[in-house]
Amino acid sequence: AAQPAGLALLLAFGAALAGSGAHAALRFRSLAVGLLEPAAVLVTQAAYVIGFVSGLVSFRRRSRTRSSKSTDQSKRPA
Repeated sequence: AAQPAGLALLLAFGAALAGSGAHAALRFRSLAVGLLEPAAVLVTQAAYVIGFVSGLVSFRRRSRTRSSKSTDQSKRPA
């Protein structure tokens, strides 16, 4: 069930990129802009996802470090 849904999402994303490229080509009256715009969208989306995942990993590392420090401090004699 997940495979058809994933394929549908990929097709919808491809259609959105194509529509976005067509809109850019018409707006700027340039075929080159229309062809390059979908690639630019993909690059910016990839940068967003990489930054988001990097932030999550960094947050998890910091929260683990904090929890291990608090655990270490609670084991110390008073």
